[in-house]
Amino acid sequence: MYFVIAVFNYNPSIHNAVAVNRAGYSSCKAPKGANVFSSGKDQIKLRKGQNFFICSYVGHCEAGMKIAVIAA
Repeated sequence: MYFVIAVFNYNPSIHNAVAVNRAGYSSCKAPKGANVFSSGKDQIKLRKGQNFFICSYVGHCEAGMKIAVIAA
């Protein structure tokens, strides 16, 4: 068994990575209780299937700072 890991490298003073559902990805709104990663060197274990992430800083997701990843 192996795990798929997503690595996010960014400046943590101006970005973050928030795990969201499909609705959060589409609307650029993180639901209550969403996992917020803010180290700037995040290693996130993906679950099998679709995984969605956004930057929740104002305007960033709306400008395209979001990603959908399918893990096999």
